[in-house]
Amino acid sequence: MKKLQKTALIVAALAFTAGSAFAQSDIYAARCKSCHGTTGAADTGMGKMWKMLPSTDPSVKKMSIAELENVISVGKGHMPGYKGKLTDAQINDLAKYFKTLK
Repeated sequence: MKKLQKTALIVAALAFTAGSAFAQSDIYAARCKSCHGTTGAADTGMGKMWKMLPSTDPSVKKMSIAELENVISVGKGHMPGYKGKLTDAQINDLAKYFKTLK
């Protein structure tokens, strides 16, 4: 019985992690991809037009999760802020997702 419970816990943890990753990429696709591009390189028409700093730039990569959350919340340059449009949890998920872009 213990082995079955352990397996159920592992499956539940994996499902939660996969769901969270899906939510991150889903929000990114809906709110960020049009400017930041699929990889965060800001290589889209909008990203080039506004001369956006790629999410993959070393200065962005050095930012903490809290700093990224602040930029996402209040905006920066031509990027609008998303406070009130996204939940705090969604903003946190996006900040973490930006850290995964290479």
